[in-house]
Amino acid sequence: MKLLSFRNLLLILAISTMSLFSCNKEDEVTLDFEITLPEKWVGTVYANEGIVYQAARIKQYENDTIGEWLTVFKEPLSDQFNLNIYYTALKDKITSFENDYFISAISEKDTTINATDFKRLITNELEPYLTSMQDTVDLNRIVTRYFFFEKNNGYYFTMSCQDTSFYRYKPVFDDIMSSFQYKY
Repeated sequence: MKLLSFRNLLLILAISTMSLFSCNKEDEVTLDFEITLPEKWVGTVYANEGIVYQAARIKQYENDTIGEWLTVFKEPLSDQFNLNIYYTALKDKITSFENDYFISAISEKDTTINATDFKRLITNELEPYLTSMQDTVDLNRIVTRYFFFEKNNGYYFTMSCQDTSFYRYKPVFDDIMSSFQYKY
């Protein structure tokens, strides 16, 4: 009984400590854009640069292990960059022969979403996947990326799903991006 009470006390202390830190407004990270996730997706804000946001579809059943996800990157850059330069530099890295995961480009397009100019790149790529037998296999994934450049920051949204479910999730990815609003 004492062990159980001590564990409960530790749990209460841990939750109280996390609450104190999470309530500190100075430590809160806010994004300079907004997007709306569909039902059964969950997202997390991480930082002001680097990986700033990640979201994924919530697992629907026990063996639902190959999911769909979104990652948003933000890079502070000099004023010598613009959307075209930023996009070209990243596209070259993504599609280079040195990228062991890249298979092929499927589509490339200029687009505007809610008054923000984007470049969109859709690619076919491999993604290492650890099976329940602890083996690694390569899954074929379709990766949709949106790039934009604002106030000396380069951003890109990466959305990925298994190639066999791309046409089912393309409308979901389109809805996420159509909800995009740059705030500043």
